[in-house]
Amino acid sequence: TAEGSDYWLRLAWTKLLQPNLENLADKLLVVATSHIQHAYMLLRSFGKDRPSWDPLSGLRQQIEIAGPGGNRDAVGLLIDITRDVLRWTIAHRPPRADFFMDVWFSSGCRLLKRLAVFGVAESVHWDPDRKMNWLLENDLLHVYGYKPEVFLVLQKGYANASEDVRTKIVEQALKGSDALEERSKGYE
Repeated sequence: TAEGSDYWLRLAWTKLLQPNLENLADKLLVVATSHIQHAYMLLRSFGKDRPSWDPLSGLRQQIEIAGPGGNRDAVGLLIDITRDVLRWTIAHRPPRADFFMDVWFSSGCRLLKRLAVFGVAESVHWDPDRKMNWLLENDLLHVYGYKPEVFLVLQKGYANASEDVRTKIVEQALKGSDALEERSKGYE
């Protein structure tokens, strides 16, 4: 980014964009999606996107909390803005939020997929069984790089899920992933 542009982006977000999400949320989600997808295309063109790690998603330990890769830099700020607009959309336009979460999860971009998992956790219009079944259907319990968001989904849904669904979650957790090596299964 150009010198000082992070400051101006942060200022534009807090003073102009965030107060006008009623009119801008959909457009901001499209712009954020486009920028993140473009960044991944660039990473892939240089061979920097690996199945287990990438520099964009790796900047942020948790989508929920600004920390390393937080809003002190442009990428962290983009993550924070996208997360906050998604939260607003979940609260005000649940079907639209579901659309973006579906698009993001199928995107092949780890950061967008993590934002989708975060969105599932935050979606109060999803009942606990739906959240748990979504984790199971997408085989996310043991996928490296998604754990903070998967744990958030579990935190917000497991206790209130039906006994049948909770049993399925526990069985899958105990079984482990077929993709893990035996020594990793013990750790997981």
